Amino acid sequence: MENSLNLNTKDYSIIDGVFKGLSSDFTDFCIPEGVTTITAGSFKNCQKLYRVTLPSTLKNIEPNAFQGCTCLVEIINRSSLPLKTTYGSFGGVCDNAKSVVTDQKDSVISVTKDKLVLLKTSDGLAVVTYLGRKKQIVIPDSVTEISKEAFYSSSCESVILPSTLKRIGGKAFYCSKIKKMTLPASVETLYERVFDCCEIVELNVLNPEIYFYPEILNHAYDLTTVRFAGTKSQWENLFDDRDTQPYSASFTVTFANGETKEY
Repeated sequence: MENSLNLNTKDYSIIDGVFKGLSSDFTDFCIPEGVTTITAGSFKNCQKLYRVTLPSTLKNIEPNAFQGCTCLVEIINRSSLPLKTTYGSFGGVCDNAKSVVTDQKDSVISVTKDKLVLLKTSDGLAVVTYLGRKKQIVIPDSVTEISKEAFYSSSCESVILPSTLKRIGGKAFYCSKIKKMTLPASVETLYERVFDCCEIVELNVLNPEIYFYPEILNHAYDLTTVRFAGTKSQWENLFDDRDTQPYSASFTVTFANGETKEY
């Protein structure tokens, strides 16, 4: 046989160059040289994995090999496979990838001491996922974006946002335990379902000209208080689209002049 690499560890196995079954605890994993095939389901639901390095010997990635790897944002591709950051490539290996490089020195991913995974972007840094378990996180300066689903189902209760932040991606805090948040005046856009089903109680919005995508506050069952640094008219303009109206939420909005509105 051309390649006869065989390894059997507590975390994975390789039989005749065929890779199988990685433990779900890995965050940054380098597949050994000599592996020629990654089998279907090998990385299934490795939800902490944010980077994977593919060996130069790799010839085949079976469909759904990386199924459920929602945090896999960077691929170091040493193989000849033509990977790109496009949806659905090679059985899902690129579904969430925002960076494909051929050498780790070209990586655009970094990890903070608080286990925030950061991606370099054209206008700063984006938080792409949070791998820690702290109750409170301070987002570093220079972060301009919190990416889609970055704190999905996170146990973090407080996220302090920097004055450099411009946008928050869809479902960024979906089903998280966030209790209170202040959106700085720099925040321009909230994408769909940012706080859907999370445990937020209090929200402060400091930019009266912010833009909301649909369903921002849907199913925010614990929300009681919103403070908005603008007028009632400006707030209502945020909800001029039927799909944007809060659903299954009951809270009071207080405006800059002291006026209120009940939901």
